[in-house]
Amino acid sequence: MTILFLALAVLAIVAATIGYLGKDNTVNRRAAEDHDANCSSCTSSGDKCEQECLLETFVSKPEYFDDEELDRYANRPSDSYNEDEVDEFSEILYTLSPGEEVKAWSRSLTVRGINLPDELKDELIMLSDNPYDRSMG
Repeated sequence: MTILFLALAVLAIVAATIGYLGKDNTVNRRAAEDHDANCSSCTSSGDKCEQECLLETFVSKPEYFDDEELDRYANRPSDSYNEDEVDEFSEILYTLSPGEEVKAWSRSLTVRGINLPDELKDELIMLSDNPYDRSMG
């Protein structure tokens, strides 16, 4: 009988702990849902925000950066571009402002089904990185 009582007490403690932790998580989740999901407020520190922005981008019309001619490369493998085609992408990439504009262009290419040439992926990452987002030290 004592063992049964102890087992019930342990079960009650475990259930109370799970309920408390679940309640705290629900509060955090609601706060995140109430947060303005506007992509202009996204920073590179939040992976969830980047995911929400990408999802939002897929349901809206793609943003163009005077690069409509790149649409002919839709659904093409990233390792199949010749030198002249890579130069086309490169010219556009280097006209963009580093940081958010480069990220927006990358999202636009993704939505449009255009794979960036492999030769430019490192440059895109470097130009997407906003040095002002990094903490000093």
